[in-house]
Amino acid sequence: MKSIPLIAAFLLTAAPFASAKDCCRPRKCQPCAGRVTATQWYKAKDGTLREKIPYMQALSRAEDADDMEIALRGVEAELAAANEAVKAREEEIAALKTQLEEQVAATAAATDRATKAEAKVTEVSASLEKSVAEASAAAKARDDAKAALTKATEQVSKLTAEKEKMAAEIANATSEIERIKQEAVESKKVAVATEDYDADPPKDDEPKDEAPAEEEPAEDPKAE
Repeated sequence: MKSIPLIAAFLLTAAPFASAKDCCRPRKCQPCAGRVTATQWYKAKDGTLREKIPYMQALSRAEDADDMEIALRGVEAELAAANEAVKAREEEIAALKTQLEEQVAATAAATDRATKAEAKVTEVSASLEKSVAEASAAAKARDDAKAALTKATEQVSKLTAEKEKMAAEIANATSEIERIKQEAVESKKVAVATEDYDADPPKDDEPKDEAPAEEEPAEDPKAE
């Protein structure tokens, strides 16, 4: 865009030279109505041919070019600011992208931990259910054993009572047998004494022996 003022300056300098050349030429008076101006051309710096324009027009274009250059500078400043903003936004986007990648990685790690934890919970739940089933079976076996123990205790108590009853009956029978034996012994002593008396009765002058007192049978301590 800086080439526009240079072109305008070239045009401004070219116009006086053209007019000086024209001054050196002999002028002929020609009617204005029939005057025809030849188009002049010049070669620009980019190698293209351009039409020469009048000085005032070139000056106006140069002023327009200056105004456009000022406006262009403002636009360039705005563009530079926009580029800086875009650059800052790109950096912010890059930071957000990095943060997002980190969050995705953290989420993946958390998901993996959650999956492992879920598997562990499932394993623990299965083990707990197995333990509950085993505890239920053990409780049932304990209840069965308790019932069997109660029944066995009742049977033992019953057998003990029967044993004590039989022991009492045996003791009574033993005491009765001892009493009968004692009575038999006493009866035998009386019979023997009677037989002896009958075989050899005492004479009248002989003192009569007092008959032995009948001994009472001894009490069997077991009968008590």
